[in-house]
Amino acid sequence: MIKLKYVAVFPILVSLCACTPKEDPNSGIENSDFDIFCDQFTRLVNADDYSELTAQERALKLDAFLTEKLPPSSNAYQAWMAIQNAAADQRSMLYKDAARSAGHSDWSCLAVEQYGSQVGSH
Repeated sequence: MIKLKYVAVFPILVSLCACTPKEDPNSGIENSDFDIFCDQFTRLVNADDYSELTAQERALKLDAFLTEKLPPSSNAYQAWMAIQNAAADQRSMLYKDAARSAGHSDWSCLAVEQYGSQVGSH
């Protein structure tokens, strides 16, 4: 009877492991929506046509990337919707503040730090 319990529990554990959120292998911390935001922002700045686009065109392209990966209700997407309209020189700091307020105190994104002022409505 004991062996049967182990056999029944093993598939459940395997299925739970398969459903866990993506983790950073170096930190063991679940990748947040802000990490996804950073990945997509990095994707944008590495795009071949980045330098040819205006700040507003970059914002539209980033928004398209984000809507593929994040639900509109996510903290990172909500932050993006608000911060893209902020003063260009304030955006990087505002993204960090938004991540911190969502519980990601150590979040940083090199692409946002370097190019955040170049992607937005103004």
